[in-house]
Amino acid sequence: MNTKPSFLQQRVAAFRHAFRGLSFLFRTQAHARIHTWAAIGVIALGVWLQVSWGAWAMLALCIGSVFVAETFNTSVEELTNLVSPNYNERAGRTKDLAAAAVLLTSIMSIVCGIFIFGPLLWAKLEILLK
Repeated sequence: MNTKPSFLQQRVAAFRHAFRGLSFLFRTQAHARIHTWAAIGVIALGVWLQVSWGAWAMLALCIGSVFVAETFNTSVEELTNLVSPNYNERAGRTKDLAAAAVLLTSIMSIVCGIFIFGPLLWAKLEILLK
């Protein structure tokens, strides 16, 4: 009897593992929840300002990039904690670098948000002041 899972069963299992990882991320990482609230705020602002389809694409890429960076950061932290449970300077530096990747991604996303929302907010402000 063939006990090897079918191609479809392997794909279903892969998605199950990925969703388990997402569940771990959002249950255990406060920053992932903060990023979620920030993303909701960005989406609400985009709806209010009626941003273009191109701007939505850029916002989606920025939001997604921050979540990807946060997921990799959590993965690096988990693996580092596994292989180096005691304090180790190089392990700490590895975790700091992974956190820096999230910070850089967040900063660049904020810059993109300023480019997208800045002119639209300025236009709204000009209308309100007239």
